[in-house]
Amino acid sequence: MISKEMVGASTVSFILSILMEGEDYGYEIIRKVKDYSGGKLEWSEPMLYPVLHRLEKNNFINSQWRILENGRKRKYYKITAEGQE
Repeated sequence: MISKEMVGASTVSFILSILMEGEDYGYEIIRKVKDYSGGKLEWSEPMLYPVLHRLEKNNFINSQWRILENGRKRKYYKITAEGQE
């Protein structure tokens, strides 16, 4: 099992690495973390969103709401030049 300290230390790097591949939304980021870690890391929404908000506040990512074909709204996140550094 992976320790909480290791999860906490890797959260920002994992999110930025995923967003380097292209913009994404919260649930899909959670799914990719689980897939990329071979199921060893399982993040929850309450764990992910505060980190995304902090990254956005620090200008490492930005976000944009989009309306899907079914009328639902989804917030997409994209890495900034500062986040790529």
